[in-house]
Amino acid sequence: VLVRNVSGYPLMENCLRFNVGLKEENDRLLEQLKRL
Repeated sequence: VLVRNVSGYPLMENCLRFNVGLKEENDRLLEQLKRL
């Protein structure tokens, strides 16, 4: 999982970008983020 701060881009203030390899990994990441 790669996490990148993209706050420097227009309209992306206080945003992070998450990159994952597989759909299953993405699904798991989204489920965990919902728990926060």
